Amino acid sequence: MSEPKSPFDASCLQIAANGYSVIPIAPDSKAPSEFRAGRWYPMKQWDQYRHAPAKPFVLKMWSNWERANIGVITGTKVSATHMVAAFDFDTDDQDILADLESALPPSQIKKRGRRGYTSFYLVPLRTKGFRTPIVELLTDTRQTVIPGSVHPDTGQPYVWMGEKTLENTPARDLPVLTEEQIERFIEQVEVLTKKPVASAPQAELIQLPDDEQKFWRVLNNTAYANLDRWVPDLNLPKCERTSNGTYKAVAHWRASSTGRSLMERSPNLSIMPGQGARDFGTGDRYTAINLTMHALALELDDAVRFLTTRLGMSAEMTFAPPKLEFEQPSTPNNVEVYLGSEVEADPETGEIIEEVPVAKPEPVDGVKREFDEIPNELLYPPGLLGEIMDWIVGGARRPSRTLALGPAITLVGTLAGQVVKGPTSSATHLYAIGLAPSGAGKDFPLQAIKRIMKAAMLGNLLGPSEFISMPSVINFLQRQSLSICAMDEIGAWLKRLSNKNASSYEQSVSKILRTIWGTNFDSYLTPEWAQRASVEIQNPALSLYGVSTPEEFFEGLEGADIRNGFLNRFLVFSTGKKSADREPLNDGEVPQELALAIVTLRNRLWQVNPDAPPPIGAPREPKKMVWNGGRGAWEALNAELERLKEDPDKEPFYARTGEIAIRLASIRAIGCDRLEVEKEDMEWGAALAMWSANNMARVTSGYMAENENQKMYNRIIRFIDTAPGQSINRRALLQKLKGAIKARDLEELLKNAIDSGVIEEVKKIPLQGGKPSVTYKMM
Repeated sequence: MSEPKSPFDASCLQIAANGYSVIPIAPDSKAPSEFRAGRWYPMKQWDQYRHAPAKPFVLKMWSNWERANIGVITGTKVSATHMVAAFDFDTDDQDILADLESALPPSQIKKRGRRGYTSFYLVPLRTKGFRTPIVELLTDTRQTVIPGSVHPDTGQPYVWMGEKTLENTPARDLPVLTEEQIERFIEQVEVLTKKPVASAPQAELIQLPDDEQKFWRVLNNTAYANLDRWVPDLNLPKCERTSNGTYKAVAHWRASSTGRSLMERSPNLSIMPGQGARDFGTGDRYTAINLTMHALALELDDAVRFLTTRLGMSAEMTFAPPKLEFEQPSTPNNVEVYLGSEVEADPETGEIIEEVPVAKPEPVDGVKREFDEIPNELLYPPGLLGEIMDWIVGGARRPSRTLALGPAITLVGTLAGQVVKGPTSSATHLYAIGLAPSGAGKDFPLQAIKRIMKAAMLGNLLGPSEFISMPSVINFLQRQSLSICAMDEIGAWLKRLSNKNASSYEQSVSKILRTIWGTNFDSYLTPEWAQRASVEIQNPALSLYGVSTPEEFFEGLEGADIRNGFLNRFLVFSTGKKSADREPLNDGEVPQELALAIVTLRNRLWQVNPDAPPPIGAPREPKKMVWNGGRGAWEALNAELERLKEDPDKEPFYARTGEIAIRLASIRAIGCDRLEVEKEDMEWGAALAMWSANNMARVTSGYMAENENQKMYNRIIRFIDTAPGQSINRRALLQKLKGAIKARDLEELLKNAIDSGVIEEVKKIPLQGGKPSVTYKMM
């Protein structure tokens, strides 16, 4: 048996099997972390693994990170009533420890780091954690580093304090505490600290004069008035609280100006109560939100959620000022009349003459018209895929791992194209689409394809950015049967091909793309037309990566594209997030190491067997990948797909999900320099392919249309659904439509939406009388 690569590798599988949720911790740190491109970074959204522990292929990926320490997430649910918790006694004062221990039933599962010890229990669900100078209760927002790991301050390993450990004790067998026992313990802590343990349920809001930035300023000032509520959870290196309430730490997101390692650096970051945060090493100042984004590598929305949760601020708070509600006057001159009431008003005074209530129709099930975000665990594949993604993310001004994934898989798939067969004899070329709003950072990942291929001296495999007609596709395939095409505004291109006024040559492009997608090492016979004979193209392997906005992409497709299988050949990576603009972390030049890794892999895959070289002129025999633990995941996916395809409405969306999944699994294995598909490869490929298919099956109904009338109906509903508060007044709706529809036709479509319970119409009659204003709302 080989030596474990890290403390995490040594014990993660056994501890996870016992029902605990484990997480990797960077060396010289106590923070959940991930290893990318030769460096450790804070792990984003690590607490997602509290309620959904990491899958085996994720654990295996983490186990490959050398020197990774191991932590256990508290708050993990063990039964219908209890969860894992830990009491962290942060003192070596034996008198205080004795007093605390006398108030708490003992636990035989204890570990020790630098000071005091930590004991593990089961506590009732919804038990709130607390923090005092002598003891903390770690529950639903925390994790704790466990033995095997090396303490960042002492350089010595954490140790278990008895024979029982988390490795030999299932979570269900931890000692159980009752609410009464926890309350008695809290009373003892309050006696010792002479302070109440239970903090106020909500931090005191620091109010400011009203202006457009009120929410941001209130959040920032409230955070800096309540540092103890959130700063410790940033898991900053060398974080210490001084006597005056200021926290000192190391700003780990920037490099040392003197070249020192992380734990050799001075804690130049000061977080001061009521004043803010400043890095005295650079002079940079941080708002609470910016500090959180840097410390935990979070995007804006997640950083706000982190702070509001810990400050006890309302989870429903929005970034915009709240809507104002006014007391209605007692006169009937200002009446809000909803759809379902028949009203007659005096044309001169606006006074209501008669109002006859009519039953309001029941709303139909809402249709979510946006993609779910891709699960974070799928965005960190190992091997060459991860290295390519890391470089793309590092060079982008608006980084997005979602938008970096498509270029990475199509690049590696192209490297293996025509020379590697998956375990089911599948190919490795793919059609991938990156969908994101305007200004979300789609351009750099798209351009990265050309930069990487040219740096690796493989520019000859680059295809065109657009095909004008069916003959242009055939001409290119005859010249270059293996290629990767980077296509900007692919939605507009597809829309032109499917336009009713498009030529037959344009409309035939999708047919060719459908055909060559599934050739899988077979040949393709081109059409024959006047003065041009049919030709046979051996083993075409064309990969596409295009970018677009969701609206443009889906509006560029027709309902027929669902039925004929064009849509289900696409793997769609969509994000609604816009990262904050920043200075890129690299200069955009492809590192020599990455280019060399790509060239090396390509050469290795193209090498023939020296013991049995093919005859001169004979076609190259592809290398065949084999299963190595992945077949079970493949069969489970197929069983699930067969169940889904029993529904004729769903079948078109899942018809090729299995083929896409095996291509993805093969690409992942190839990027790890393996011709064996392991269980983790197949689980990752299946999860990614199913995520794309599930989202397309759900979202497409809000975009796809059989005719122009239905397309306009979908557009109107989207305008209403995506408006602030899912509500839009008639004037704003007309402005968005920009004269694209006649008034009579608009009235008919709105009436259809109202009658079917998708939207409602709200009329407001002004106090002074006159024409009512009309607003449309989603039901």
